[in-house]
Amino acid sequence: MNKLFVDTNAFHKMGYQFNEKGPIIAALLDNVKNGEYQYYNLSIIDSEIINHLNDNGKKEKDKIEKIKWLKKYLKEEEIDKNCYKDLQDYELFKKKIMAIDCNVSNINPEDVLKKYFRNEYPFEDNKKKKNEFPDAFISEYINRVKVENGDKIYFVTEDEGLKKSLSDNVLVYNDLPEFLSEINHIEPYKYKKLQKFILDNLDLIEEKLFNNISLEYNGLEAEEIRIESVKINNINDIKVFKNDGNKYYVNCKCDSLILCGRLLCLDFNESFRQTINEVSFDPVFIILDKLPINHYEFIIGVEEKNEEFLLYFLNKYNVKFNYEDMERADYENAIAYYNDYEPDFAQDGFY
Repeated sequence: MNKLFVDTNAFHKMGYQFNEKGPIIAALLDNVKNGEYQYYNLSIIDSEIINHLNDNGKKEKDKIEKIKWLKKYLKEEEIDKNCYKDLQDYELFKKKIMAIDCNVSNINPEDVLKKYFRNEYPFEDNKKKKNEFPDAFISEYINRVKVENGDKIYFVTEDEGLKKSLSDNVLVYNDLPEFLSEINHIEPYKYKKLQKFILDNLDLIEEKLFNNISLEYNGLEAEEIRIESVKINNINDIKVFKNDGNKYYVNCKCDSLILCGRLLCLDFNESFRQTINEVSFDPVFIILDKLPINHYEFIIGVEEKNEEFLLYFLNKYNVKFNYEDMERADYENAIAYYNDYEPDFAQDGFY
């Protein structure tokens, strides 16, 4: 049977969401049930994911620990259940996908060290060589996997060095939508029809994305975020990663999703620079009317009825940005400006 390996970065790209309500996870599980492949769970990758989910759970629990009165009303088990939900989803995902555990402990470290000293992939970058040992053990393991009767080895990763360290018989994909679109391929004429429908309905897609958007921003201070609309800048890739009769699940990549409205935050760097140079002792603000979220991806559903297509959407589309994104948009894209802004909280002693 075909064998599938998935690198940590593929799940990182999805925000480490393993709940099968997510269409990509659901598609992975469906393909396993249909016998398309077996899912191989490499110990190094598994440990990286678990460590990340544990760290996230601990951060969430630390937040609750600071709210002392809340702990009086919640049992420890309930706190853990909620804070470590993503970890629990991951363990359940492995069970449902019937993950085959495989350990790299049988790889001879000397084989890896030879590549290290010869600067062979994935040790091609001298500055990052020490960080590439996990990838080296991954490639050594996968390159030794045997298949019979024309079965295939699939590996999903966006790591270029790791890709080049794999043997030619390993089929490599950049991300899960790309892999799933090949497994669940549709007829070329149908794909072209879907593609045209999506590109012809960008106004509706933008409206639906705006109505279902969930903003997540951090590193901002004295912020005022008010989004009035979103614009899609150049859909450059459309992958149909699951089809269920007359329903299609489509992953769309665009150059950027532009948030339009009013986005304001304190400019730490400019405020500090002016204070040090004794130019001003007043805070300086970044004020944007547009903020591009580069390389944004979103999933939409398309249903075919009576040879016509209808769009449907997920409940929420997560959009993340931080202070660096705000600052970068100001200086590189020249869509922001500074002014003498007096926010509502000025009366609360901010100055």
